Amino acid sequence: MAMSTWQDLHDYLSATFQGFTGYGELLSRFVVKHGDEAVKIGLTKLTSDAKNEWALFLIKVCEAHLVDPTHALAANFVMSIGSLAVMDGTLIVTQRLPVRGLEADHIHETIDALIKEKATVMERLVKRPGASDTHSHLAE
Repeated sequence: MAMSTWQDLHDYLSATFQGFTGYGELLSRFVVKHGDEAVKIGLTKLTSDAKNEWALFLIKVCEAHLVDPTHALAANFVMSIGSLAVMDGTLIVTQRLPVRGLEADHIHETIDALIKEKATVMERLVKRPGASDTHSHLAE
């Protein structure tokens, strides 16, 4: 099933995922079961100058201060999907998808890949108390 409009996407996600909550027209949240973990996914609507609708999927990673900015920028360059950003002091992984023509399979593949990317970022970049700096090679 291909999406044509933001409302199509909204309707599909609300019927497919648990905990779907809309916060006005532009922002929504839902939960995806991934193994034993329930992952909260944010979704916001973007509109291009040409009036094309885009879906921006967001997953919180951790508090931004737990990640070295230089290492995050280096990791951002080589991420297999999405990109890192900071929003309200929180490091997030994001991915934009055009709404028109978006297939359900692509949504699921993207969400799965973002969840895996979040785990990779957590493993490689999050500073742990007393841990040595093992990530400096990313910035070289």
